[in-house]
Amino acid sequence: GLLFEIAHKIYGDKYGDKVYDVLRFVEAARSGDRWETFWWDTPWDPGVKVNAREMLPIAEQCLKDIRGIAADRTFTTDQPLPVTPAELANLMAAHIDQLARYFRFTVDMEELHRRADAGASKQELYAELERIWKPIPDFNAVIGVWGQPECRAQLAAVWRCCARTGVPMPKRGLLFYTIRKRYYEYLVSECR
Repeated sequence: GLLFEIAHKIYGDKYGDKVYDVLRFVEAARSGDRWETFWWDTPWDPGVKVNAREMLPIAEQCLKDIRGIAADRTFTTDQPLPVTPAELANLMAAHIDQLARYFRFTVDMEELHRRADAGASKQELYAELERIWKPIPDFNAVIGVWGQPECRAQLAAVWRCCARTGVPMPKRGLLFYTIRKRYYEYLVSECR
């Protein structure tokens, strides 16, 4: 298919198969396999599409592979690109890292819900939520107006958890500042 061809055209025999595996992972975990599912505003719910517990080790392996490729500054391609293959791999690594963090968070949230169902106190649940909720950074990824989907999905999961358990929402100043800034930018752009 097209992903295989692109991976091998740019990365050749040396890295083509690994890059293809990484692209297939992103396709399964985030973008889907059709043009209609690729857009950033497509409803994204990884819990429906994939199992976080199964995807986490795949994400971690893909991240290791793509970082290894990004570290090889000597590799070149005969394909005309505006960046080096290492820089392109670095851009991919940011997206893989976001997915890996999201899947780790989702697995941890499943455990938090099990503890809630078993009768853990609100104080215990709040402490656990504080520990596991680390807003996923944008890194240098191309993210769109509303930020990357993993951070949006993570925030929605925390809101649902707090509503379900009665635990207060942990404070994340920079995240909430960024969300307000994005709303403001949207409103300003719509008023022109």
